[in-house]
Amino acid sequence: MNVTYRDYRAADAEAVKTILDEAFAIVATVGAAHLREPAREVYLRDRLATSTWAQVAEADGNVVGIICGRIPGQSSLPGHWGHRLATVASVARAVITGIAQYKSLAKYPRLAASCVELRKRTAAPTTDELTLFAVAADTRGLGVGRGLYERFCDYLRDHGRTDYFLYTDDKSSYGFYESRGMTRAATKDIRYRYNGKPSVLKTMLYTGSL
Repeated sequence: MNVTYRDYRAADAEAVKTILDEAFAIVATVGAAHLREPAREVYLRDRLATSTWAQVAEADGNVVGIICGRIPGQSSLPGHWGHRLATVASVARAVITGIAQYKSLAKYPRLAASCVELRKRTAAPTTDELTLFAVAADTRGLGVGRGLYERFCDYLRDHGRTDYFLYTDDKSSYGFYESRGMTRAATKDIRYRYNGKPSVLKTMLYTGSL
């Protein structure tokens, strides 16, 4: 498989949303079919809006992975305000049409609050962030994720940075970060619904250094 890496483009959105859906179980979380697209849209647009750098991996003309990062003080990604407005619109749509699924949608404000708390719990530097990282399921283990991750590290080095952090949870492939020497600095369990049933999600903050 021939893999190339390049900057993220607006035309990549649909392919990336599919990758995010399978990587982070968005469908299994939101439940109702009509809420899936707003949830996918919010997930991607919010991450792009908070990032200053984004690249994708492409194989045989198909996008198979994405990684985003943020260094405070660097310029936002192109279309920053468009991402912000799209996030607000999708959240409003989910709230208006998803009242009956409030128990499932409650995960998102709980997750946001957990991220704030995790950051307060660690004394490690939490300035530069790996804001999004996902690889298509059928390409995992083939080096795509490693290639994306190395480019994020190069992005930090190019700006003279060394320390970074990220948020993840136990539904994601967090073992990858541990294999790269990152440290689990803080954890918090939150209650949410998964496939319509009550469940517990362990949210985690990892820190690393180049």
